[in-house]
Amino acid sequence: MTRRWTLIIVVAASLMSHLKGLTAPPLDYHYHRQVNTAAIARNYSENGLRFLTPQINWEGPYRGRAATEFPLYMWLTGLLWPLFSLGDVWGRLLSTAFSAAAAVYLLLFLERRLSRTEALWSATLFSAIPLEIYFGRTIQPEALALAATLGALYHWDRFLDGGSWRQWTLATAGAFLAISHKLPYAYALLTLAALTASRRGIESLRRPSVLAAPVVCLAGVYAWYQYASAGAYVVPAHPWQFLAILDYGRLPFFVQFQFLSRLPELGATWPGMALAAVGARVLWRRGERFCFVWWVSVALSIVAGSGYTFFHEYTSLPFAPVMASLMGPGLVWAWDLAAAAAKPRLARAALAAVVLSLPVLAAFRIKHWYNQNFQFLATAGAAAQAVSSPDDLFVCNQRAPSVYLYYLRRHGWGWDFKNSDSTTFARVEELAAQGAKFLMTAAADLPGAQGAWLDARHARVYSDGVIDIYRLDGRR
Repeated sequence: MTRRWTLIIVVAASLMSHLKGLTAPPLDYHYHRQVNTAAIARNYSENGLRFLTPQINWEGPYRGRAATEFPLYMWLTGLLWPLFSLGDVWGRLLSTAFSAAAAVYLLLFLERRLSRTEALWSATLFSAIPLEIYFGRTIQPEALALAATLGALYHWDRFLDGGSWRQWTLATAGAFLAISHKLPYAYALLTLAALTASRRGIESLRRPSVLAAPVVCLAGVYAWYQYASAGAYVVPAHPWQFLAILDYGRLPFFVQFQFLSRLPELGATWPGMALAAVGARVLWRRGERFCFVWWVSVALSIVAGSGYTFFHEYTSLPFAPVMASLMGPGLVWAWDLAAAAAKPRLARAALAAVVLSLPVLAAFRIKHWYNQNFQFLATAGAAAQAVSSPDDLFVCNQRAPSVYLYYLRRHGWGWDFKNSDSTTFARVEELAAQGAKFLMTAAADLPGAQGAWLDARHARVYSDGVIDIYRLDGRR
C-alpha cells in the first residue's frame, strides 16, 4: 500500500471516530472543563484576542488575566469563533483536527521501527480507543497536547538521525506545547530521554544539544505559569495548589482502579488489551524495548497524579497511542497465524470480529458520556437579556458558575444552594453588597425555605417554570 493511501486511511479513521457530537453544545461529560475553555475562547474573540490575557467571567466584575494553562488552544478557538457563526463548535473542530494530526504522527513514528502494515494498524486502532474517541473532540486542549507529544517523539527521532536543528526545534516546541497545556504530560521528557538512550546510548544524554532541549522546554513552561500565577484561579499555578488536588492518602485505591478498570475499559478495551498483550510479546522477542519504556513513563505520570488523574479520565489519554502501538503488531502476528490455521477463512473471520468489536464496545462504553446536561440553559441567554443589561452581575445557584454564566452571557459568581440556609442567605447578601444585581437558579434547584426567603426579600423578575431570576438590588 502506498504512503498516500496509508495516510488517507489513518486520517479518515480519525475523522470518522470523532463525528458523533461534533456540533453539540459543551454540556456533555466533563462539561465544566469544556465550558471553562469555551468561555475563555469567547472572551478572546470578544476582547481583542490579547494572547497574554486569557479572561474568565466567574470572578464577579474582574476583567484581568486568569491563571490558565498555556492558552494557544483557547486563543485559536477564539480566533476562529466568529467564522460561519460556529462559535464553540470551532473548539470541537480544532480538537478533531489535532486528533487527526496525532494519528498521523503516530503512524510516522511507528513506521520508523515497525513494518508499514503494523504501523498502519496501530494508527488506525488508535482512533478506536474510547478515551481517544471522546476526548479527541471535546473542547479541551487534550487533543493538542497529545498531538504535540507525538510530534515531539517523531521529530526527536529524526533529530537523532543526524542532529538537524530544524528537527530539534520542532521536537522541543512540541514538548513545550504538550507540557504547557497539560502539566502531567511532562512524562514526555522521560520518553524522549529513553528514545535517545535506546538509539544513541546512555552517554548521549550528556550531549549539549540533548541537555538543552528539556531546559528550553521547561524554562518556557515555568515562565508561562509564573506569569499566569498572578491571575484569577482556573488551573493550579502554585505548588501548594497542585499538592491540594493529589490526595495521596488514597493512592493504593486510585492505582488499582486505574490499571484494573480504566486502562482496560477506556484506554484499550478488553479485546484491545488482548491484542496489545500479543503485540508486547512480539516486540519483546524482536528486541524492541522503546514501547515498554513509553508505557512505563505514562503509567508513572498516572500514579504521580494520584487523585487528580483518578477524577479526570482525560489524563489517561496518553495511554491510547502506547496501547495502539502494541495492538498493531499483535494484530498482524495474529493475522499471519490465522492464515496458517486449518481453516484460515474461519480463523481470519474470527479475528476480524475481534477487531470490529473494539469500536463497537467503545461506543457502548462511552455512550452516556454524550448525554447533554443542563439543557434548560438554551434559553438562559434570552432570559438574562429580557431583564438585565450586559454589564449586570449575576449570582448563580450552581457549584460550577462558569456553566450558567456562559449561557447567560454575563459575569458574576456562583454559590451552591445545597449549603445550609443561613450560609446561603449570608452569601447572597454579601455578593449583592459586592455588586450582584441578579440571582439566577433552575426552578427545580431552589428548596422551599430558600425560595420563600428570596420571594420575601427580592423581586422575582423572570420565571418560565424552568429558570427563575431574582433582582437583588432592592428595586422591584
